[in-house]
Amino acid sequence: MKSTFSVIFYLKRQVVKKDGTVSVMGRITVDGSQTQFSCKLTVDPKLWDTKGGRVTGKSTAALEANRLLVDAHTHQQALSGNHGA
Repeated sequence: MKSTFSVIFYLKRQVVKKDGTVSVMGRITVDGSQTQFSCKLTVDPKLWDTKGGRVTGKSTAALEANRLLVDAHTHQQALSGNHGA
């Protein structure tokens, strides 16, 4: 039986910190079951690409945030592969 697996990143826009940043959250879906987690990362919501689930721009902060998101996505895919998903 084929199983489905996806990882998306989104902003928790309801809680804005004093500096104007918001938390980046992740959602993993396996065969319709979802779980959410915090990426322990905050970004300026004006720089967030909703469609791509990444930070736009070439600033050091944007590049570092995107690197962390790619690392998290890669790690989750590796875990999925190890468990037959």
